[in-house]
Order: sequence, then structure tokens, then C-alpha cells
Amino acid sequence: IIDKDGLISLINRQTEQLFGYGRAELVGQSVEILVPERLRDRHLGHRTGYFHDPNVREMGAGLELSGRRKDGTEFPIEISLSPLDTEDGTFATAAVRDITDRKKAAEQFKNLLETAPDAMIIIEKNGLINLVNQQAEHLFGYSRKELIGQPVEILVPETLRDRHVGHRDGYFTDPKVRGMGAGLELSGRRKDGTEFPIEISLSPLEPEDGRFATAAVRDITDRKKSQEQIRDLLE
Repeated sequence: IIDKDGLISLINRQTEQLFGYGRAELVGQSVEILVPERLRDRHLGHRTGYFHDPNVREMGAGLELSGRRKDGTEFPIEISLSPLDTEDGTFATAAVRDITDRKKAAEQFKNLLETAPDAMIIIEKNGLINLVNQQAEHLFGYSRKELIGQPVEILVPETLRDRHVGHRDGYFTDPKVRGMGAGLELSGRRKDGTEFPIEISLSPLEPEDGRFATAAVRDITDRKKSQEQIRDLLE
């Protein structure tokens, strides 16, 4: 609990355990004591801004936030802020969570994507590309920066994009592991506009709410050519 001057008014036991300070060492101190030194000036501005417009908000979405323990070590955190109105004025309640394990898991997942043999694309529920691997860059001819944040339909032939939006919405209505391509002619579109035959395997990244989908995309140009050659021989 922080007052409008940025002084710590109250903490819980979990705060002591997380930051390595005793309660008596924190109460009455500036909250910046828990912030890495290089970030303290910036944090002061954020804190002042919050008290000008106090409301419930989360900090950390898309940002790299860090806490600082008594021993000087830093660790990644997420913070949720909410105002607390009292007879003595408005205070801010900060709920701080150590996300070290989550960050490690995310890094391991990214490493796993990079070693996958197929082009891997992580898609948000709204259809925007959240993450791609190097194989996806090579396959479609886009750089990572050009793809992240774009609708996944950028990788679909223009004539099929409207139909694909419907398929994508339908998948998120019932997200589950499924292969796409059996008996279907699926095509991808490269940055230069060329189209090529593909197979796609889909799986939900968070099955409980289906917030993301993982698409493994494989170029089957060589397979298609081989099949056509076999047909020609048989005929």
C-alpha cells in the first residue's frame, strides 16, 4: 500500500519474502527502493501519473518490468494497481507477482519453436500473428518484424482470405488439435505473391480458453510434384 507521496504504508508477508526486506525496513520508505536503480527516475514519473488518474490497471502487458531485492538482484514482475480511498486520502494498492518461472517457460517455448522442422506461427484469438520462428520467415519470405502483429491472412492467397477468416473464427469457437489439408487443396502466399501448396496442423496453446493457436505449416510442393509424376506414369 503506497501513499500519494510514494511512501510505503503497509506490506504483507509475501512482500517480505519476495523482496528480502523486513517489514520495518520497508514501511515509510519510498516505493522506489523496490525498483532497479536505473529505472527509478522513470518509475517516479509513472507513479506521479497514476495518482493524477488513479484507477484499476495492470502494468506489464508488453513491458519488461523488474523488481529489485534487498541483495540487489533483479527479477521480472507483473503489477496490478488499484486505488484505495480512505479518510486520510487516496492510496494505491500494488499486487506484485514474480514471473521468473513464466519467463523461463516462455524462453524454452521460443527455443522449441526455433528448433521445429516446420514453419511455426502463433496466432491470437483475434487472428493477429503473435510469434513466428525462423522457418516461417524462410518459407513465406517475410521478416519476423513484418509478420508480428499482422492478420494471419497476410499468408493466405487473396482469393481465399474472406473464407479463411470464417475458418479461423470457427477454430477458436472449438479449439482442439487438428490437422488441415487431408483431401483439401490448401495454399500459402509468400511476400512476393507466389502461391504454394501447404499442409497445416493446428493446436490450442491455452486449451482452457483457446486464447492462442499454434499453426505448423509445411510446404508440400515436392510431394505434390512426386504425386503428379506417379499419376503420369500410371496413366
